[in-house]
Amino acid sequence: MGAPLSYEQIAAIIRGASKYYIREETASGKVLTKEAAAIKAAGPKAVGYDRQPDATRFRSRLEKVGDKFTKAQAETYVDQIVDEVIFLAGGDAPSRVKVENYVRINIFQGASYTEDTGIFINADLLEPFAQEEGWQNHVHMELNRKSKELERDPSMPLFEDKLRHVLVEVVESNPNLEPLAGLILSADVLKAEGIAPPDRTDDDYAAAMSFYSDDVGQILNYTKESIRNESYSFLDGTGRGNFGGVLSGAVREDLYDFVGPIPQTTQVPSIDHKRFMTNDEYFNETIDRWLEENGAVIKPSDNPALASDPYLTFGYGNANRTLRDKYRKSRKDYIENSDMNRTANKGAEKEGLDTDQWIAAKIFGEVQDDLTIAEGEEESEYESIASNQAETKRLNGYQHDPQKAGKDLKAALALNPDLWVDSPDGKLPVDDKRVNKQTWADWVQKFATNPKDEVMEYIGSQINDAVKAGFKRSEAESQGKDLIAQMPGNLVWADLSVDQQQTIIDAIQERGGISISQALVPRVEPPMALRDDIEALERWYDANRSGLTVDAEFANNIMEYAQSGITEQALVKAIAEPESMIFNMLKDKGLISSSSDMDFLGYLSENVIPEMTTRIGLSDATSMPALRREIEGLIETLPAYQINEADYKRQMDPTKMPMAPGFPGVPGGYTKPEPPVPGFDFSVATPEIQALAVERPEFAKYILEQMKLPGFAEDFRDVAAPQLDEEKFRATISGGPDPGSVDFERQVRKLEAEERLYTRAVNEGLDDQATYERLEKAQEQFKKETGRATPTSDTPAVGAAFMPGGFAREAARQQFTTPAQTSAQFFESRLPGFERRFEQSPFFKLEQERTEREGEAKAEDQRIEESRLETERRRKLRGGVGAGRGRTIVTRGRA
Repeated sequence: MGAPLSYEQIAAIIRGASKYYIREETASGKVLTKEAAAIKAAGPKAVGYDRQPDATRFRSRLEKVGDKFTKAQAETYVDQIVDEVIFLAGGDAPSRVKVENYVRINIFQGASYTEDTGIFINADLLEPFAQEEGWQNHVHMELNRKSKELERDPSMPLFEDKLRHVLVEVVESNPNLEPLAGLILSADVLKAEGIAPPDRTDDDYAAAMSFYSDDVGQILNYTKESIRNESYSFLDGTGRGNFGGVLSGAVREDLYDFVGPIPQTTQVPSIDHKRFMTNDEYFNETIDRWLEENGAVIKPSDNPALASDPYLTFGYGNANRTLRDKYRKSRKDYIENSDMNRTANKGAEKEGLDTDQWIAAKIFGEVQDDLTIAEGEEESEYESIASNQAETKRLNGYQHDPQKAGKDLKAALALNPDLWVDSPDGKLPVDDKRVNKQTWADWVQKFATNPKDEVMEYIGSQINDAVKAGFKRSEAESQGKDLIAQMPGNLVWADLSVDQQQTIIDAIQERGGISISQALVPRVEPPMALRDDIEALERWYDANRSGLTVDAEFANNIMEYAQSGITEQALVKAIAEPESMIFNMLKDKGLISSSSDMDFLGYLSENVIPEMTTRIGLSDATSMPALRREIEGLIETLPAYQINEADYKRQMDPTKMPMAPGFPGVPGGYTKPEPPVPGFDFSVATPEIQALAVERPEFAKYILEQMKLPGFAEDFRDVAAPQLDEEKFRATISGGPDPGSVDFERQVRKLEAEERLYTRAVNEGLDDQATYERLEKAQEQFKKETGRATPTSDTPAVGAAFMPGGFAREAARQQFTTPAQTSAQFFESRLPGFERRFEQSPFFKLEQERTEREGEAKAEDQRIEESRLETERRRKLRGGVGAGRGRTIVTRGRA
């Protein structure tokens, strides 16, 4: 077993086999006959394939394969071998990809053709029964047959070549089968073979083409099976041969082995044909029965579907009379018109029928045609007659009674549920009370002067908008309040902002109202059969609005909008007044409780909580969870004595601990030394890099390279120890930020903004207690942040607590110290930067190339899978059961 041959190498071997065959035939003295030479000189296309002797056709095929067999044809050649193996192996065959790979590895191993010397060496035969898996034995046998074909007759390597030869021979044997050959090969191929197809616009020819189109798959099954059988017999022989000649002989001997039984096209009804032609009463009874069996409404007044529409009742009754008259005239013409009588006699003779049978069959065909919707049409001839007659009577009636048009329109809208429109009580018909007067007058005028179907389509295109236009805003507001009150969520209309309320009212009015009862319908769950199919489940949810009714989906959207507004208001309030949230979180953490020491709780309330409140007031949080995380972060950065009662007592109670003289509030004696700066722990990055190596190996390698650089370790040492913000620390212990500093100027801008708002409100006469309270709050906040009453006040004196060793000084140090980062935190912070720089590196190009290769491989896998499904379809087609030899399709049953 050698390396797989490329498709070009396979094509070269097949071309070489054909050239070698021609060379050997010439060397043995077999030359063209005089007649064949003349045909060859004129060119096969000029003479016609069907008029060439077998020997000339054979040599022409050999020369064509020897000169023009291409790489693309070689791919088709291998695909057909795989198809045959899968067919022969049946259920034992593995995946198509596996079969194809095995064929590619074994095909034509050892075969070669040398262009210079003209020497062709065929492939070694494969052992047909030595493999453990049965399908591999089928591969070996099929490849041995292909190798034998290169010796015996390489002129028709593809199945299309054999099929073309057989169908040309079929048409020669029976010219009436040309429509079948044309359906399979196309007119262009038949012309190239010298068979001029008849006029394809002829009705009879088109009917024949249509007739065969239903059976072409079964016919091809016969053809392929017969070609396979003839091929096996031919390849059992030795020496060079002409398989085309073998196929021609087999077709001439028994045409129907290759095409199966060909049915007659005339359907003869099972009636008394003589009475049909001579007895009027029997004729009328038979016509009525045929009409009814093919879908006509013989008694429209008794039909429930038409009983409510007197115009359609009249139209269908008139259509029945029209068609009966038509068929009576046809019978009369076949009897009395000499040309039509002659046509009937010839047609009957051709079909092997008597003339009465043939005429009855033709009239029966007319009935079927008149009641069948032709391709491209929307209704049958029968329905067209009925609807035209009904419309004529309806429009004529309105000329005598104009008011009836309005009544009929109202009834038509009530009887068509597709045109019902949502209302608070569900979907209801639309009438003149649900749209404005101008719209209703327009509809009635068009209904009274135009075809009904066109008018109903016109009304349907605007009916929803027309109903919405008649829906009052007060009704929309009432429905909005009811919806908020009845939907789950415990929302209150009054809790919504004015903007939200108006937006909800706008949405309901624009929609034309909502059915509250439908909005409360529970969600429908998807069928159990879809639960394990993710894609099918997603399609079901998309098609069914996630299991909600139309009103329920709309109501859910309204409720989500309302809830988001209330949540947003709650977030704004929590940022402005976060004290209760802070206390609750401290309680949840077990840091405070109802039994906590009052001194400690007082310290929290007067010192810790106000500072946290100030910081939270500057929060950019967009949700309550984000705000909680921010508060959580503030709590974690506080020194232990500020949030832990035991630490507070140990550090702040002078009776529990000796204090350094002159520095109240600070424990004296021992100062903890700074810990050494650790090196980066590379083990923390190992799991993530290992995970990346599976999905993105290039990125993982790039990260490892970056971590080896000196700058990585140096950057880690910079953040591995706590970092003190000296500027903020000095500003705090000195009584506030210095004038001109960033922090000081920021506080000045905030105060000035509130002062400008207050001044504008006073000037415009809009000042009130709330405006004044906001200004007072801003002034208090400025004093708290800077230690000054106004931007121009003197620097305040520093209290003892801020002197070296004082507790406030240490608290400030803790506040403005950025904790040291662990190795894991530092690595996580560096990943985004690695990603950006990676996209500018050569590693990124390698990743793109790999992704493209994987995409191409995936596309190829998909193509192979589609090919497998097509092969399975063909296998099932081949497994169909034919009708058997000698089938006669002249219908004798009840028509």
